[in-house]
Amino acid sequence: MKNKIIALTIGVLVLAFFGLFLLTLQRHTVIPRSIKLTDCTNSVLEFDVRIPKGNSYYLVLATPGVGMTLNSSYIFSGNVHILDKANPPIDFPIGSKLAQQCNWLERNGIPYSLAITGLKNTNCPLLDNLIHGAKDYHVKIIFNRPPPTSTSIWLHWLQAYKDKDE
Repeated sequence: MKNKIIALTIGVLVLAFFGLFLLTLQRHTVIPRSIKLTDCTNSVLEFDVRIPKGNSYYLVLATPGVGMTLNSSYIFSGNVHILDKANPPIDFPIGSKLAQQCNWLERNGIPYSLAITGLKNTNCPLLDNLIHGAKDYHVKIIFNRPPPTSTSIWLHWLQAYKDKDE
């Protein structure tokens, strides 16, 4: 009888430890996230955004319904200005020559987005070095050559499950 109680106690402790391990693992699981910031309705876009907690932030230009290629019919260029209340303004160029096709946003398995920060845009430091989670920013994007009006600007980032919806 005593051996059964000891075995049962050990079994409960092992299950509790395993459950705690799974809970900890789940809380630190990284989830790719995206939010739409604005539509490209004209050559000057302004919006306020509270950056969610996370890392690996990218600004993404999305064109629905089009498997995008960087050809002469899809050329855009401009500048991004990011302001917060505590730091000097951040300015960097964007454009089709600096963008890289990505599959973070897709329709029916076809990528339709371009990362416009990081990656090939060596004129722009990684966005992680410029913005921080749980902070408010005012963003102004000025296009010299605007993309088609069907495009939109998205923020893509990685977020730990524990930081979700904070």
